[in-house]
Amino acid sequence: MVTEQGNEYSMAHIMPGVVIGEIAYLDEGDRTHDAQSLEHSTLVRFTKDVLNNATAAYPVFYSAGDA
Repeated sequence: MVTEQGNEYSMAHIMPGVVIGEIAYLDEGDRTHDAQSLEHSTLVRFTKDVLNNATAAYPVFYSAGDA
């Protein structure tokens, strides 16, 4: 993020294996933040159809955050 004064800041450092970008899928809204890698990374992008099929087949994954 960048402040009104033009200063950049980091909201979080994400560790390997963490899912990012899931909120836009869940609420069908726009992404609110950018992500930038500080080192070599491998990303996997799932289409909405793939995620819909996975959550239909394994509903426990979709509701895991409710616990």
